[in-house]
Amino acid sequence: MEAAKDMNSEEFIDKSIKILPLLYLKGSLLPKIEDYDENYVEKFVD
Repeated sequence: MEAAKDMNSEEFIDKSIKILPLLYLKGSLLPKIEDYDENYVEKFVD
């Protein structure tokens, strides 16, 4: 995506069609977060 400005629309669409399904698959394999506290505030911010 960082190099999208250097691609023409055909190249961008071709790469997106290949990458986006993989990204979706990897995201679906992430473990579910069960111990989430909405009131939790981090003590340190980078």
